[in-house]
Formats: sequence, C-alpha cells, structure tokens
Amino acid sequence: MSNLRQLFQNLKVRRLSEAEKNVIRGRLLELMKLRPVEKPKFLFFAFSWRLVAPALVAVLVLALGGGTAFAAQGSLPGDSLYPVKVNFNEPIRTALAFSATAQAGVHSELAQERLKEAEELASQNRLDDVVEAAVVIRVERHLARAKQHISELEGEGKVEEAAALNSNLEATLQAHEDIIVKIEDEHQGQNDGGGDTQPRRWRLKEVLNAVQPNVRSTAEARTQSEAKVSSGEQARVKSAAENKRDSAKNTIESVQNYLNSRRVRNNLSEESKAKAEERLVEAERLFAQGEEKFAAGANGEAFVLFQTSARVAQHARVLIDAGLRYGLDIQTNLRTQRVEWEREVQNQNDGEDNSSNQSGQDRDSDSDGSEESHDSGGDGGGDDGATLDINLKIR
Repeated sequence: MSNLRQLFQNLKVRRLSEAEKNVIRGRLLELMKLRPVEKPKFLFFAFSWRLVAPALVAVLVLALGGGTAFAAQGSLPGDSLYPVKVNFNEPIRTALAFSATAQAGVHSELAQERLKEAEELASQNRLDDVVEAAVVIRVERHLARAKQHISELEGEGKVEEAAALNSNLEATLQAHEDIIVKIEDEHQGQNDGGGDTQPRRWRLKEVLNAVQPNVRSTAEARTQSEAKVSSGEQARVKSAAENKRDSAKNTIESVQNYLNSRRVRNNLSEESKAKAEERLVEAERLFAQGEEKFAAGANGEAFVLFQTSARVAQHARVLIDAGLRYGLDIQTNLRTQRVEWEREVQNQNDGEDNSSNQSGQDRDSDSDGSEESHDSGGDGGGDDGATLDINLKIR
C-alpha cells in the first residue's frame, strides 16, 4: 500500500514538458483524423462508446498524470514507473485497437518490447531469475494473442493481412534471437577475459528458449499464409502482389533512410553499418527478382519475393537499433537467407507439381548438391553440417 501511495505522490509532482505536450497533442490530432466524429442520425440518445472512447482515454491520461504515463514508456522491470507502463499505458493501446489486424500488431509490438527490456537488463547485468521468468510469461502471452488474431484473419479470408503480420513477426523474432545470442557471446567473452573461474549463468537462456520455437512456428505459419495467397484467384493474387510490391518498396526505402540518418551515421559502428548495408542490398536483390516474376505473370512467386525482401529489410532495422542501444555488431549470414528462400520456392513448386514419388526423391537428393554449390560459391568452402544448421535457423 505504501508503494502505491508513493506512486501517486510521484504522479502529483510530475509535469508534462512542452515537448511531451506537443507529442500528445499530435497523437490526439492523428487519432481525431483517423476516427472523426460522425453526425448521428438522431440528435438525441445517439451514443457510441467507440467514438467516445478515445476522448475519454485522453482525459484519463491527462487527469491521472500524463507526464508520468509518457515517462513510463522508457522504464524497465524494477523501475518505479514500470507498473504504469504495463498496467496503464499498454492496456490503453490494446483497448484502442479495434480490429483483429490492429490487435495482432499491438501484441506483436508488446512482445518485442518485453524482449528489448530483457536485453537491456541483461546488458546492464540486472536480469535475475525472477525478472526473466516474468518476461518469458509476458512474451509468450503476447505472442499467443497475436497468433490468435492472425488466425482469426485467416478464418475471415484475409490471408494477405495474415501473411504480412506473420512475416513481420518472424523478422522481429529472428532479429531478437540474433541479438540475444550476441549479448550472451559478449557476456561470455568478458567472463573469459577476467580472473573469475566460476561459470556464469547464461542470463537470457529462458528468453531464448521461448523465442526459438516461436521463430519456427511463425515461419511455418507465414509459409502457409503465403501459399494460400499464391493459390487464390489470379486477379486477387495479382492485386496482392502489387500491394506487397508497394509496401516492400516503402519498407526498404524507410530502412535505407534510417541507416543514412545523422543519428545512425554518428553513433553506429562502421562494421554494423556495413552489415546493415549488406542486408539492404540483399533486400533490393530479392525485390528486383520479385519485379521480374511479376512482369512475367508469376504473381504468387512475386508476392513471396516482395514479402521476403521486406522481411530482410525489417530484420536489418531491428539489428540497427540493437547496434545503437548496445554497441553490438550482430552477424547474420545473408547467403543462407538466399538458400532458404530458394528452398521455399522449390517446395511450393513441388507442391503444385503432380510428379511421381521417385522424381520427388531425386529432387531431394539433388537439393544437397545445390546447397553445396551455394556454399562453394559464397564462402569458398566451409563445413556443410554447420551451414545446414544455420539454414534451419536463419530465414
């Protein structure tokens, strides 16, 4: 009770800065534009909670301490304002997400926020067993809700939206898997360089154990969604490919502009910038392949290629942010992403082909040779077993 009383005492003394007021005012104006109040058919007794809710939320935020709510956004587990973040700010976000698409997007973002919190605490050596267990529970809860809403969209026949959400979620989870592994590598390296001979706990092990199966299941769901889009009526597939082409182009350009921004140029290491640029080159290569397929009338393949290019770019964006936050140079093998994409296309083509079982076995045996040719052409050699393991991990 004393903690709650202290929290409300803090709310009384916190005040919004001019910059914070401008941000909130801007968000309210955007919300008003998105959901303008419609003139009711009847002047009396015409009432809609959906129209009134945003205004009520805005009043509550300002009345109960808007400055505190705004400041709580950057808090971490264990901070005094963290309960405001997870018990006040975030429920407002979910309450204002009225569609299944919006709900899936919000819960995906909140799952990512929990992962970022765990990574931040681990980088500061503040992540203990209790906090990590709480993070895992919250991550899995948000991911389960996101996947539930994506399934609802598929059930409604909105397979294009489901495919996009699955792809975005996959890119985010894969990037955070890479970040977690890199943080732990840095942690172990510092431990090896010191005089302490006692083995140190792998700080993000349980978080990683929660992320990895979700990377795989989301990738499988994304592949299934893409297959449904590609097998649809041709006019709809063409429209989906056109829309995905536009959104992928915007995503790639947005990440490129972000990489070229002053903040990134001045604070990101040269090695990290070079790796991010490599990912964007790969995204542009996939996008160009998509345009070739689209021009040839292969709309389903074009859709998948455009979506893959956007996923690679989004993956790069998350890793750029991690480089800025933690100063990490995170390695991702783009060559294996290319192999994985070619394998997906081959699998989809095999599913449409009514060839015999023997020919299918021949293709399986030939695929091993094709992977070796990629390895020899990309890195000039290397262990085949290690390459296969990476292919299964990185998409």
